[in-house]
Amino acid sequence: MVVRRLWQAIRGTNGDIQLMKSAAARKKPVNTSPVRLGKPRVSRREQARQSIRAKLISAAMQAFAENGYRGTSIERIVEIADTTAPTFYRHFPSKRDMLAPLRERLAEEVGPVFRRLDSDQPQTLDHLRRWVRVYVNMWRRMHRLCDAHWEAVAADAKYAAETMTITLEIVDSLPALLGRYHARTREKMRLRLAMMLVFLDRVVHLARDESDEMQGEAILDQFAEMLWMTLNSEDTEANVRPSAQIPLRSAPRKL
Repeated sequence: MVVRRLWQAIRGTNGDIQLMKSAAARKKPVNTSPVRLGKPRVSRREQARQSIRAKLISAAMQAFAENGYRGTSIERIVEIADTTAPTFYRHFPSKRDMLAPLRERLAEEVGPVFRRLDSDQPQTLDHLRRWVRVYVNMWRRMHRLCDAHWEAVAADAKYAAETMTITLEIVDSLPALLGRYHARTREKMRLRLAMMLVFLDRVVHLARDESDEMQGEAILDQFAEMLWMTLNSEDTEANVRPSAQIPLRSAPRKL
């Protein structure tokens, strides 16, 4: 009798074990892959705040293009944005706070054009002439904001002091071009290119205002030659890496 009960107990225990194993087998496997965290959800309030801020910036750019920096008032900005002055001041302390978006807007246009020069191979004079025309096409779209930028440079000393720093950052987006020069002349070339970029805006302005179209084209050609000579000047030529040759391919045009 004792043996029979012991055997039944053992069989019952085994049955329970089998049932536990069957239940475990029916469970879904545990997902051990890393959890992907999505972007944090933005509240409706924050979305509305960002929307109003973007609307004010867009309105300011339109006002700068219409009236220049000095001629733009907060009243005109909020009129374009279809909002109120208190709303403006909740987002921006003053009109000056629109200068950073202005600079960013110009950098969005100028940067990609300037980066067309980024090559570890020397560029011909003809190529630089074509590049100047690409810049001119961009400038024609943006020249009113360019004018507003230079007004701000004249009116705001802090903004003016930042101009060359920002321009040098654009030049730093040309690693292949700067990499053509040895370290001892790279900084000199970096500064020269920044100066040429600043100068180009004014040159295009002069060419546009020239009553003689051929004279205007000659001004642009002369700038292309100046840029070519800057890239291949005697004091940097000796320090260009050996793989870089300096093709001209076309004779400079006489003014």
